Amino acid sequence: MGGADALVRFRSVQFRDFLDFKRAVFGSHVVFEGVSFGSVAEFIDTTFKLVTSDARYRGAAVEFSQIEVLEGADVTFKSTSTSRKLFDHDVTFSFKGEPQGILHFENVNFNEITAGSRRLLADLARAGKVEIGSACIKYRFQTEIKTIPIDDGNGSLILEIAGTFANYFTVQNGINLGLEVVGRNRTHISLFYFMDEDIQEVEFFARLRQAEHELWNLLAISPGVLQLLDGSVEALTTPQNAIINAVDGVSALIGTFFRVGIRIAAGRWREADTRSLLEAIRFNAESVDVRASTLHRVILGRYTGRTLVAISGAQNEGLPQMETVGRSLPRGEGGLSDGRAQPSKVIILFLGANGTGAPLQLEEEVSKIQMNLKLAKERDRFVLRQEWEVTIDTLMQSILDESPNVVHFSGHGEEGGIFLKDASGNPVLVSCEALGKLFRLCRESVTCVVLNSCFSEPQAKAIREHIPYVIGIGSDILDAAAIDFSSGFYKALGRGLDVPRAFEWGKLAMELWGLTGESAAVLL
Repeated sequence: MGGADALVRFRSVQFRDFLDFKRAVFGSHVVFEGVSFGSVAEFIDTTFKLVTSDARYRGAAVEFSQIEVLEGADVTFKSTSTSRKLFDHDVTFSFKGEPQGILHFENVNFNEITAGSRRLLADLARAGKVEIGSACIKYRFQTEIKTIPIDDGNGSLILEIAGTFANYFTVQNGINLGLEVVGRNRTHISLFYFMDEDIQEVEFFARLRQAEHELWNLLAISPGVLQLLDGSVEALTTPQNAIINAVDGVSALIGTFFRVGIRIAAGRWREADTRSLLEAIRFNAESVDVRASTLHRVILGRYTGRTLVAISGAQNEGLPQMETVGRSLPRGEGGLSDGRAQPSKVIILFLGANGTGAPLQLEEEVSKIQMNLKLAKERDRFVLRQEWEVTIDTLMQSILDESPNVVHFSGHGEEGGIFLKDASGNPVLVSCEALGKLFRLCRESVTCVVLNSCFSEPQAKAIREHIPYVIGIGSDILDAAAIDFSSGFYKALGRGLDVPRAFEWGKLAMELWGLTGESAAVLL
């Protein structure tokens, strides 16, 4: 389409039906201005040629200006060629209102999208309105996407060692190396490394290979190197940044190995998982199988829980002991009593997750909980911990770290589960069955679970099989009503009332304020 001096312009056009530009060739500048996409629109293997004879549009191959992506629309930009990305020249995007449908990019060269448009598309991707799929080039240099098998939630350690490598590379080379996770589920995690620095591509990959060698070689570091930090003469000639980076790298690797060792002992980590760990930062051709087998044996033999406890005891001898929190001790009536021995401190873990839908007033809710606990008669018994923007990893980690007695989730839900976030910030549904299994593992410490989210009664029933008291919401509920329930519930709990009576005070708080929702709250 078009000629050397032509301009193809679509202005104020409504594309309500299927739009197919597959393999179309535009031999001139193209402008989509004020265009509405209402259905499927495919720019697959489309060619946008740069024409320099037109001074007005010199340097811009295609412009999507103030376009609308209506509800139900799916606009796809994709190249099916393994050797050619979509877009060879500058492309701009701007929107008339936030897209209601989806824009999908696959095998696209984002470097040819102007900087402002790239930032806009990145923001929309975080909001779930744009999907940046596989093989997209978003940076000056980026590695191939590594798709690494994981099992039993071990993805957090894959990301941990990848982050260690990126940090080590950045300090060691004085140039920034980024890490991006492009996909994650229960069986695989996909990531790549990138850089926008002004160096040659061959140098970029050479430095990656060198950094991999250096990081692993740190494990054989001589004690004398670390002694340079004690102020010896050698320290005057040795860059201290290099020494600090070496210490950071060693300590990060050792910390990861101890966490792997605990999982091996518990039967939750196999040699295949150790191989995945190595694959996350592998840029050299050496066989990973032999290295994985050796590393797995070393971790199994030396990085055990017993060794970790011995190190902790030796290193921290003489530190003052803190008051035990969450330890089971006898207690009288009231509070969280369910027939068990009661803790000297009641740890409440607040989990906030605006995973999907309209943003909730979570800060107001936790602020009211804090206020009511601070004003409570038994305020000294309660400890409030908080975890925000909860992901599956931080959900598990916070429960393991805090050993809470009360777990309070506030966020979005539906009958099938609650919404958290994945590693990329996208909403992910955690099923009723999975929640039940989670709380089965922490039933010794958790006495009460509060699911302050819409349609959470099915999740509450799954959790109730293992936890004495579970509060859920049987239908939709106003944000204000959910906040008032929390206020009344913790006001009563802080007074020393048990969970059933505190639950009634929570429902009363909603009713006194004239808000509907008290009938939706259920105690199981």
